[in-house]
Amino acid sequence: MKALEPKQICQVGQDRKIETLGESFILKWRDFFGFDPDIAQIQKFVLESEQLCLSEEYFFDDEVSLVGPSIFWNKAHGLMIMVDFFAGLVMGFLIRRELSELMGWGSSLRFQNK
Repeated sequence: MKALEPKQICQVGQDRKIETLGESFILKWRDFFGFDPDIAQIQKFVLESEQLCLSEEYFFDDEVSLVGPSIFWNKAHGLMIMVDFFAGLVMGFLIRRELSELMGWGSSLRFQNK
């Protein structure tokens, strides 16, 4: 099986400017916190968070590309948030418990900035 290697990689998100909140993000936020998210509040949250990676688009040919979101960790709130800066769209978030369950780490999950 031949490995696919991208011909070009484009990164965005250095300015951390968001434009819209995704529908699934809004629904989960409302369900979890009990109120609708405010885009200015989410923009502030993104600016205050540790950015783990930039949004990247991998181009394989003229018709095929793959977009990976930026991932942010906010230690104070125990939230990870995903943003597609190509679309200016906040895609979703995970709380520490969900992240632990998703990764199967249980009580051993710790985050530290180095």
